[in-house]
Amino acid sequence: MPDGDTGLGQVGSTCAEIVDDQYHVCQLGTTALHGEVYLWAAPAKNPDNVKHVWVDRFWLVKGAPGR
Repeated sequence: MPDGDTGLGQVGSTCAEIVDDQYHVCQLGTTALHGEVYLWAAPAKNPDNVKHVWVDRFWLVKGAPGR
């Protein structure tokens, strides 16, 4: 089981990649979840280009065992 400082998945996008004002889906991947896992979102250290990050929702989809 990972400790509290271990990331289980990460995705990043540059400001140049997000060229519109629409919602975007970012797939983080597949990992084993347990009671110590939490989800969070934050901007990179780029205050000149990123003033805020809004997250509407996280979707967690249960996969088949062994995946």
